[in-house]
Amino acid sequence: MDHSMDNLKSLSPFELKDVLIKTAEGSAAVSRPANTSMLNAGRGNPNFLATMPRYGFFQLGLFAMRESERSFAYLPEGVGGFPKREQIEERFEIFARDNKNVDGISFLRGAVSFVRDQLGLDASDFLYEMCEGILGSNYPVPDRMLSLSEEIVAHYIRHEMIGEHPYIDEFDLFAVEGGTAAMTYIFNSLRANYLLEHGDTIALGAPIFTPYLEIPHMSDYQFKVVNINADKNLKWQYPKAELDKLRDPKVKAFFLVNPANPASVKLDNESLAYISSIVAERPDLIILTDDVYGTFADQFVSIFATCPKNTILVYSYSKYFGATGWRLGVIGIHRDNILDAQITQLDEQKRTALHARYASIAPEPSSLKFIDRLVADSRSVALNHTAGLSTPQQVQMVLFSLFALMDTADSYKTVLKRLIRHRKRALYRAIGVGFGDAEDDINSVDYYAILDLELLGERIHGRKFADWLIIHADMTALLMRLAHEAHVVLLPGRGFGIQHPSGRVSLANLNEADYKRIGTAVRALIEEYVEQFNKETADKPLSKWKNNNINHQTMFRLLLMYFLIIGCQYIDSSFARESVGCSAEDNQLRATASSFKKIIDVGSSYMHNRGNSRSIRVDGAYSTIYLAGVTSIRSLSTNASLLGDFDGQVRNVFARINQTLVEQYCSELHDLVSTTAFITNGNFSKRYAELRKEIFNGRDFPASALITITSLANEEMLVEVQAIAIIPSRNKEQIIRSNSFVIFICFFFIRQLFS
Repeated sequence: MDHSMDNLKSLSPFELKDVLIKTAEGSAAVSRPANTSMLNAGRGNPNFLATMPRYGFFQLGLFAMRESERSFAYLPEGVGGFPKREQIEERFEIFARDNKNVDGISFLRGAVSFVRDQLGLDASDFLYEMCEGILGSNYPVPDRMLSLSEEIVAHYIRHEMIGEHPYIDEFDLFAVEGGTAAMTYIFNSLRANYLLEHGDTIALGAPIFTPYLEIPHMSDYQFKVVNINADKNLKWQYPKAELDKLRDPKVKAFFLVNPANPASVKLDNESLAYISSIVAERPDLIILTDDVYGTFADQFVSIFATCPKNTILVYSYSKYFGATGWRLGVIGIHRDNILDAQITQLDEQKRTALHARYASIAPEPSSLKFIDRLVADSRSVALNHTAGLSTPQQVQMVLFSLFALMDTADSYKTVLKRLIRHRKRALYRAIGVGFGDAEDDINSVDYYAILDLELLGERIHGRKFADWLIIHADMTALLMRLAHEAHVVLLPGRGFGIQHPSGRVSLANLNEADYKRIGTAVRALIEEYVEQFNKETADKPLSKWKNNNINHQTMFRLLLMYFLIIGCQYIDSSFARESVGCSAEDNQLRATASSFKKIIDVGSSYMHNRGNSRSIRVDGAYSTIYLAGVTSIRSLSTNASLLGDFDGQVRNVFARINQTLVEQYCSELHDLVSTTAFITNGNFSKRYAELRKEIFNGRDFPASALITITSLANEEMLVEVQAIAIIPSRNKEQIIRSNSFVIFICFFFIRQLFS
């Protein structure tokens, strides 16, 4: 390798990443086998994204173009005009009906309804702002953020960053080009407004995103830095002794990323409360919290919620929605904040200088809020009239926000959390270690994983090997070897302020199989160090797998026990199989119909005509079957698509229910006693009732409910049905006795093996 190791160690981790990528990809000096792909787990750009709000964005764009073409329609050269607010909601409904089966339309209709019915905003004003915004035909007005867009995004920020925490007061938002732009603007305006000056002391919650470590030392700022170091032995929470550094009045500001990058844990409730107690003593302390990963946490509460008047919030949409290329973020500041108060308390010379700085944009510059100074400073003040995030970007931000707000079950969030946690599990299993305490840490977010060399060495081969490894293993050299030999790119932990040898793995940007490969490569490197350790020490040599000294007798017993358990499971399953499907006993029970009695109250003729019963009473010995919601977007018999075919979907849903009842329980549709149907359009209500009556042949209708909802799990789905069935009860005592006998025999033989 041509690079000096000392030169590599001085690079920012994101610059070192480029060197590692070149090494992993291969060059004239470093070749890579043609069938081996490079695995870049260094960058946090996710390989997942939110599709529905993007579909909505493009469909909204088409509607906006129709609105534009209503002006200057007499010109054939492709000239359009601005949308018109009058009756825009009615025109949108026509557009939505005409395109009801197109991806994104159902989401847009739901969004308009949510804005009107849940947020209490005017739907026409919303559609007008969105249409004008997506066309990009006007400067952003207001420049800080479009009016309704700010209200909607504020609801999203409250939902995700504040949650259930009591927070009554209002805050302002500034829409910016992602979290990094927010950082740039905030550092600049704090300095420009004399809130932080050359030589001032700030505190950084370490480990932390690398630019927070680098910016304070640049010539523009030259701040003194105190690190508030999280402790890996406390699951990466800040010890109180570290947080107590904030009590020093010399510390003017505290910058942190929460959940942390790369530690990937959120501040626990105890830490939030402790910081709040410090702020009560230090009401002048400025806090900046970067909460981009907060949406991946369970029950997240930002320090913006607990210390609102002192805190500047930075939030980016990049990770959660897979939108790094969109460059979307917001800065949030409480309307009653210490920043504005501290500006008014500056000495006369500084206030005079600030008056001159902002005189061209405000008649009373002294009353200009800090957040509006941020906007002006982002365009060097003189270009304030052109400030603001582009309006199409703001529209996409709004649609992302509405998508999350409308997902009341947090389905999207649950899927993402499960996805990245499965990847973490695959990584650690391939290395050969468990999560340890992190697996049960309710504050863990798992967007990143820190591969701690000391921790891995101790878990795999013990404390003595870990101590030796810390002395002999150079982390930068190890990362270069991973890139060179295994074509794997990780980032060094030291670049984020981690004080011991480690590498950061992003769990967001590769697939599960890739993390297995990374884990295997890391394990192979550690085993090479094991060989070196064995050569250099006089101790009993370590084996490659620590616990492989099992004697032959124990191995024989374990194998015998394994086959015995498999045999017991087989015997047990044969009894279990008697409890499902059709048996002679089932047929006899059904033929006699004496084990239970179903009494149906048909209710009114109106209910009967709709294929419904008012109530059903079941007496006697019976078993209850609860069927999960059933949908169908493909024909059960031909596999043909049922897109837009309501009748076909209803018939196939009940066909699937009947198939389950017949195959699993020797039952049928007429054993249903209750159904709950969910449809996505109230206009389908009458037709659904007709189909239900037809499917049940005009008799023995279940007691049913019909609910209209905005959408189902898949936009192609038009109907979903949950059901409950009653069947004759079986004689379970024989099965219980048989299973008990099997368990007793298995336990007896296992006990004999080890006695």
